[in-house]
Amino acid sequence: MDEILSTYEIQLIVEDYHRLESSSYCTLYKELKPKHKTENMKSNTSSYILLAGPIDRTRVIAQIRLVGNTKVNFFLNKMGYNWNSDEECNICNLHENENLHHFLFKCPHFSSVRNCYLKKWLSDSQCSVRNIVENPSRLDINNVYFYVQAALKIRAFLRNE
Repeated sequence: MDEILSTYEIQLIVEDYHRLESSSYCTLYKELKPKHKTENMKSNTSSYILLAGPIDRTRVIAQIRLVGNTKVNFFLNKMGYNWNSDEECNICNLHENENLHHFLFKCPHFSSVRNCYLKKWLSDSQCSVRNIVENPSRLDINNVYFYVQAALKIRAFLRNE
């Protein structure tokens, strides 16, 4: 019976991988999935989930990992923030879409907090969302949380929200 359940569990996990492959919601999430499909799939919990620390900070990493291709959503400190990532950023003059990469790395209004909290990822070779959310340490999680918190406050102020 245990062998049947184990085989069925693996089959369900493989089906989940197939759904992930065919999904168009979030291309970043496809890049983050484990590369292998073996019996070890059950132990593929992302390492940041297992780190001790405040859950609200861990949630920010999870929210970044789950941002869709057309919408950015954050829920932080009992406040919801969302915007369409296929629309041009209306608080800066870069004429770029306000997607997650723009929010984290490009918008000049967040440069002071970005230089404080995201300095580790600002070099050309490290400047990607994937590098932020793939195997972050507790310090990395804290820095990303404080950046997102400060940048969302600045964004809300500039947009008079």
